[in-house]
Amino acid sequence: FSKERSHSFFVNDDKGFFHDFSSGKHGDVISFLQETERLSFVEAVQRLAGQAGMQLPAEDPQSAERGYLPAQMMLAKMYYEGQGVAVNYAEAARWYRQAAYQGFPIAQYMLGTLYATGQGVAKDLVQAYMWLTLAGSQGNEAGRQNALRTRDLLAEQMPPTQVQEAEKLVREWTASNPATGNQ
Repeated sequence: FSKERSHSFFVNDDKGFFHDFSSGKHGDVISFLQETERLSFVEAVQRLAGQAGMQLPAEDPQSAERGYLPAQMMLAKMYYEGQGVAVNYAEAARWYRQAAYQGFPIAQYMLGTLYATGQGVAKDLVQAYMWLTLAGSQGNEAGRQNALRTRDLLAEQMPPTQVQEAEKLVREWTASNPATGNQ
């Protein structure tokens, strides 16, 4: 990411992320391809699938409706960023919600930020706190820290009763969805 000659790039194969200490950039293999090859999210996933010899099903609402997580995430990102479609935060929230319910931490984080800002959904700090907490309980270290930092900033704006309500929702969600925790 920079022209630095020292050893400042680290890859953790076990956790599936990279970190460039000279630029501060970090992420997973998809974000690495997006950054270095200037690919869209969809193009990066397609390239990786091709390298792995996998055929991706068409990323359409029908496969997303059937619960196919990559299709849900691609549609969410397309609507959130306006990639090939008009920006539509309500549609982005719809697809992030479906992926979040499957326990995907990036979707949980994005849904939490949408609730925090009121983009595409009614602003709801309790829901935002809940989804950010769930996102902070799984995924890679940098992602967990970011989700929990965002949640803690949000908590500063909430009365203690709302924080308690959100923590109760987290406990209830975790108890009813044990297979999706700590991915």
